[in-house]
Amino acid sequence: ALFEKDFESYLESAHALKGSSGSIGANEMHNLCRQALSNKRNENQYLSILKKLFSAFGKTEDLLLDYVSDDTNKVKANSSSL
Repeated sequence: ALFEKDFESYLESAHALKGSSGSIGANEMHNLCRQALSNKRNENQYLSILKKLFSAFGKTEDLLLDYVSDDTNKVKANSSSL
């Protein structure tokens, strides 16, 4: 969206991501989206925020994968003891 200067789509995506990230406790992503939305008129910061979001997404993804893996291992351990 940014490379096409479609700022409206960028902001709509930031809004959706803000809600989703807030729901799962991804606070860094949530706060970056809030920052993007609060600076709607400052298009110069959009790319900088997007780069930070990309990094925060990678961290969040790793944490979620670890969480799911731990839950899967707990389920396997519990089912093997039945």
